[in-house]
Amino acid sequence: MDTTVQEKAITFPTGAKLYHKMRDLLVSATPNDARALLSHLIFSENNNPN
Repeated sequence: MDTTVQEKAITFPTGAKLYHKMRDLLVSATPNDARALLSHLIFSENNNPN
């Protein structure tokens, strides 16, 4: 009888992991046209010198 215990790689959800998973689900549910528009708006807003 083998009584050796092996540890398993169990990770618990953190805020960053949950945020990343939520973002992936939202991006995959968004149509390509809307994704391109949102990307354009976000990048032009970040690069606006005003």
